[in-house]
Amino acid sequence: MALACLRQLPGIPMLGKTYDLQSAYRQMFISPDDLKEAYIAYFSHRERRVIIRQMLALPFGATRAVFSYLRVAHSMWYIGCWALKVIWSHFFDDYIREVLFHNTEKRILEVASTLRRAVDDPTLTQKDLSRIRGRMVFAGGQLFGRAGRLCVSALAGESCSTKANLSDDAKQAMLQFADLLEANWPHVLRDVSAEPMYIFTDASYSEKDGGTFCGIGGVCFDHKGHPLGLFSQELSVFQKCLLGEGKSRTIIFEAELATIVIAYAAVLPMPFIRNFRAVPRSLGPSCGLLTV
Repeated sequence: MALACLRQLPGIPMLGKTYDLQSAYRQMFISPDDLKEAYIAYFSHRERRVIIRQMLALPFGATRAVFSYLRVAHSMWYIGCWALKVIWSHFFDDYIREVLFHNTEKRILEVASTLRRAVDDPTLTQKDLSRIRGRMVFAGGQLFGRAGRLCVSALAGESCSTKANLSDDAKQAMLQFADLLEANWPHVLRDVSAEPMYIFTDASYSEKDGGTFCGIGGVCFDHKGHPLGLFSQELSVFQKCLLGEGKSRTIIFEAELATIVIAYAAVLPMPFIRNFRAVPRSLGPSCGLLTV
């Protein structure tokens, strides 16, 4: 936008400025007509009772608050452009390249060592455990996936007695979280293509001739509807056993999940996909790609 202005107004000096709207949500007041619904309730450990408070501004982090704030910001931009003829733009949390979020080496060493010591500490108290959970939540925000959050959830149900009294599951969750920290898989944010691709996957599982049949498949189209790739395969007895056949009545959910994983990891034509295979518009022959 700025370059277009410079081209249209050669030789005319221009001044640009960026405004950072700090404490944005606290500046978005709730309408007086809606205050009757703007209440939150929480349990106060200090006062040992439930407290209800009325909000005067949008609550930070709430899904509807995010939607409302972005709606107001976009409306202000629109009014500025069309009514006031102001040359401006607005953006939020834009990433124009791939960004990797890591925990620092110091934090990894501190939290991991704290967790491993706590597992074998018979004097661990609930207060200590609460402090550890807080550090796990903060460090887990920089990790890839939701495994860290599941580890924290395993500690949330512990006894409310003075001592922590860690169960075997809680100890295992703490050790697993320490392993995740030390592996240090990054939380990745990357820019999104303006030309999306659409992946359709499906799986089937049914009885057939005294046995069972399980098939998986997927197809990928670009944003114009042109086919880009596909796969289709009947699973072998060994492969069905890997998905849990014999241990549960059906493995359709496991087969559907496996199909999605295969679509992302081995077949479809994305820049970071391995074994890319292009096919003609006729969609070509099917190709089996689940190998063990």
